[in-house]
Amino acid sequence: MLALDHSPWGRVLARWAAAEQFALVFAHRRWARWAGPAHRAAVPSGIRRTTAELVRGRRVAVIIDDFVARGGCEVDFLDHRTRVAMRATWIAAQARVPVVPVTIYYRSGVICVHFRPALSPGQTRGARAQTTRVLIDALAGRIERRPAEWQDLFAFFDARVPRATSVRRYADLGAP
Repeated sequence: MLALDHSPWGRVLARWAAAEQFALVFAHRRWARWAGPAHRAAVPSGIRRTTAELVRGRRVAVIIDDFVARGGCEVDFLDHRTRVAMRATWIAAQARVPVVPVTIYYRSGVICVHFRPALSPGQTRGARAQTTRVLIDALAGRIERRPAEWQDLFAFFDARVPRATSVRRYADLGAP
């Protein structure tokens, strides 16, 4: 399972995953416009179908930064205490697959997709919460290192998404 975040980079990953038929994208309905036929809706039946796809060996990108009012687990995100859904780690645990954090960035005219080392989602609620915190901490770290990039990206990708941009994978996922 690929860990995807709500960001313009997440949208780029969704478009790329769909265009390359690399992965399905499990996210809220509005993500269907970026993922097209690769989209799986974040509803109860979508959770069941997504888990089944992972068990069959398909790759699925799942949103990790779905902030919620209740449920999930508490996290410190950019100096704010908040709650985030643990849907991604729960689905990965149910399918017994690792969570693979994905970093996307732009370098020398190329959108680069970098797969980080796989994480165990954990089989207990506490372990899943800890993996979720690790994913959220990594996202916060990327934002803190380059805050201007994140501000600019929202405006850029909301206005237009480049159609003829090449993508380079720096690491192989190693999953089927």
